[in-house]
Amino acid sequence: MNGLLAIQEKHYGSDHFQIAIALINLGIVYGTSGDPQKQRELLEQALAIQEKHYEPNHFTVAIILKNLGGTYGDLGDSQKAKELFERALPIFEKHYDPDHLEVAKLLANLSITYGDLGNPQKAKELLEQASFILEKHHVHDYF
Repeated sequence: MNGLLAIQEKHYGSDHFQIAIALINLGIVYGTSGDPQKQRELLEQALAIQEKHYEPNHFTVAIILKNLGGTYGDLGDSQKAKELFERALPIFEKHYDPDHLEVAKLLANLSITYGDLGNPQKAKELLEQASFILEKHHVHDYF
């Protein structure tokens, strides 16, 4: 995949949105291979490119924010994960709908992050909000 990335960078330039897509895909590979640090690095590069190409509140940016938040969580940086999830949440709510299943998943991730940060009350509040959405959609076995 690194060879493909080099070819694409030569063809498109290093800050083209197609390069961001390749970086995201490569980051996913590193993440599933057990290297969240490399995944973080690649997703950070992709985020910088996408923020130049799109507006900061664009849904494409929010997807990277969510994935990067999960990566920071895996790396033990719950504060940074919280910041990224909270930045992605209003974009998800606007793009999907506040009661969409994808919003519920993001709320659940944010809940876990607040728990990790030692704020069980906020974690409970977010989890209840996610559960309400899931119940509304008759999804009972998500958690």
